[in-house]
Amino acid sequence: MEVEDSQSKKSDEDIQLDVYEPIPKPRVNITTRVYKDGECKVTLECTVAAIQVTYRWCKNEKDLVGKNSSTLDVELKSESDASYKCIVSNPVSEETGFIYYRSPCTWNEKNSAVTLSLARQTADSILAFGFLLLVHNWV
Repeated sequence: MEVEDSQSKKSDEDIQLDVYEPIPKPRVNITTRVYKDGECKVTLECTVAAIQVTYRWCKNEKDLVGKNSSTLDVELKSESDASYKCIVSNPVSEETGFIYYRSPCTWNEKNSAVTLSLARQTADSILAFGFLLLVHNWV
């Protein structure tokens, strides 16, 4: 690009133009889960349909310093309720995704329960079905 200074001197300058889209609302997913001996271990994953973004995590509205990737490993032991948020930003916008922990090892997004594990649901269904068969045969 040709530019002209205040003394009418012309020169060629290279200019880099970066275009950023506003960030859509991110979603916090639970990618792994282990619940053993009262300990809940998960990996929270912040997903967003955007590129060239930065991530930050907060727990109970306090910044988790140094946690600047799209994933967050969490270990909880008999802890009371907690909220986690993923903040995704670029130079023109910022959006936040939330997820809430409820003891023992239950996670909610907004006010609806988030399915944590199909295997866990299946195991619970098998146990319930087995219990019904046991009661039916006993009666």
